[in-house]
Amino acid sequence: MRRLIIAVLCPVLILTVLTARYAASARTAKNGVRLLLPVSVLETGEDAFSPFVRLRYHNFIPIDAMLEKKGTIIVERPDDGRAEFSSLPSKRPLRPRETPLKYVVTDNNGTDASVRFSAAFLRFAKTKGFRPESVRFAVVRADRSGNALLTGLADDNGTLLVKGIAQANRSR
Repeated sequence: MRRLIIAVLCPVLILTVLTARYAASARTAKNGVRLLLPVSVLETGEDAFSPFVRLRYHNFIPIDAMLEKKGTIIVERPDDGRAEFSSLPSKRPLRPRETPLKYVVTDNNGTDASVRFSAAFLRFAKTKGFRPESVRFAVVRADRSGNALLTGLADDNGTLLVKGIAQANRSR
């Protein structure tokens, strides 16, 4: 009897957790603050599923503000949407154009340290005329907790070049 309960509860628990994560991502994609984060393209390709791009985020956080390997910063979002470092979190309320943004420093076994604000891999629908060398920004949506969801890629002017597959499907 105990094995039967475990056999039923484990899949239900797993499905509940996955559904909650999906719902949180969907809320962030719909209601999150749109930010443009500077990136460079490391790799592009196409596999059996779709075209993809692998990104490297540029670090715009002052070194003295990066106290830990992971943390949260406050970014300011001017009219053009480009995220700029504002401050470290404090007790003061956020100003109207400020939003928290979580980061993680990855060191790849001690070599070539980099910072990540969101996913570094994006799948997108086939797009005619997409040129990886035009990509200057990752388009992310950030929630009130600072979690960011990669939703697309933009050029130097902030013009959307491609949407992630989940975003392309959601806009239909």
